[in-house]
Amino acid sequence: FKLLLFSDLPRPQVGNIKIPKLEEDKEASLTCDISGYFPDYTTVSWYRKLSRTDLHPIIAPNDVFQICTEQKKDKIWQSSLTFTPSFSRDQGAELICKVEHPSLEKPIEKTTGPIRIDLPRPQVGNIKIPKLEEDKEASLTCDISGYFPDYTTVSWFRKLSRTDLHPIIAPNDVFQICTEHIREKIWQSSLTFTPSFSRDKGAEFICRVEHPGLEKPIEKTTGAIKLSEHSMNGTVKAQHNASS
Repeated sequence: FKLLLFSDLPRPQVGNIKIPKLEEDKEASLTCDISGYFPDYTTVSWYRKLSRTDLHPIIAPNDVFQICTEQKKDKIWQSSLTFTPSFSRDQGAELICKVEHPSLEKPIEKTTGPIRIDLPRPQVGNIKIPKLEEDKEASLTCDISGYFPDYTTVSWFRKLSRTDLHPIIAPNDVFQICTEHIREKIWQSSLTFTPSFSRDKGAEFICRVEHPGLEKPIEKTTGAIKLSEHSMNGTVKAQHNASS
């Protein structure tokens, strides 16, 4: 008869966490394989880390996370952490699988490192330009599709020369900006104003879309706008091309 000590138990082998592609609002599972151990003596737990000191145990099941540890094949068990990624909640977070066992001097920890949540990149259409006439209100519109509006910034600029670029802070006495949902996954940003020949001749309007999934903002431009000028008696003169 030989007394079996905890130190005589086979030590668990813990693989790296397998990380699938993580996308906003698409359920995913992180998995960690553990082999060569006695499950009766082993504790597997998961943690979420947001900074060096901000470490939280994941108590599951809950509204966000599900944890399952099951035998996959002989002497190999797998622990999975299932959740639906959220960019605002999870981007940059670190998820840790900790395995404790009597044969170990200290727990084995495997980490994902800071995780990256993929967001669909927005598609931005060209600016739609109606006929622009002096003293007649008009709207420039730009359609944006396939994006999450919570993470997107849409802004408008007015440009009079290569170096003279000004952000349009609206509403003001001249411009109104509105961004609204017009149909499924399509939003429209509009810039509404009453053209003035003296103020807007040669002007260029730019719609800029910024999004975490983009390396740099997407910009769409009207080019130098064409504007019809009214004569003193109210008739419309020949249309002026601001680029000429």
